Amino acid sequence: MKTVDKIIRSRRRSIVIQVKDDGKVIVRAPLRIPDQAIQDTIDKYRNWIIAKRKLAEERKKDVPAETFNKGDLFYFLGEKYPLVFREDLPADIVFDKAFYTPPAPPAFVKKRLEAWFRKTARKLITAKVNALAAAFELKHSAVKINSANQRWGSCTCKGALNFPWRLIMCPEPILDYIIAHEMAHLKQMNHSARFWHTVGIMCPDYVQRKKWLADNSHLFSHF
Repeated sequence: MKTVDKIIRSRRRSIVIQVKDDGKVIVRAPLRIPDQAIQDTIDKYRNWIIAKRKLAEERKKDVPAETFNKGDLFYFLGEKYPLVFREDLPADIVFDKAFYTPPAPPAFVKKRLEAWFRKTARKLITAKVNALAAAFELKHSAVKINSANQRWGSCTCKGALNFPWRLIMCPEPILDYIIAHEMAHLKQMNHSARFWHTVGIMCPDYVQRKKWLADNSHLFSHF
């Protein structure tokens, strides 16, 4: 069995092994570290990698593939809502405890849903970022919404905050934790003790929320 799918070298100090929700294994390593050192780390954690990959495969069973036909369920802020077709609506999504839209081929319905999620994510996340920035006197340069499905957020060295539109599928406390996490990088561009202290000031129970996301992220990283 192939152990690692991709090795990414960057300006970092240590080797990190990640098993994504889809089961892919990514190794992140320093630029100049010898190949053998990377292989030794992979060998050291081989059993852990296999176990995590098996767990990822099992979790896939919890996430039925969407057909984008009526009755399909989609998450919004942690709750599932059905897709309902109605002839009397414009070619768009109307949300009211369900996702209402006129009948259309699955590919068109998928595009409508994604457009709605993007628009709603931009409005909701931007409002939350601005409120947190005002409360803690943080400065950011932009809020951007992207299509990432394996990374819940990022902060650039220029203060741009990036979030996937899928983030608003998560429960609101998780959404708030991710935003706090990325905004903490506006003060600490690392994951040091100071960084986590900053996260804790904005989100006191972040440890529980972080664990919940680790256990349940696979539910929201599809579509």
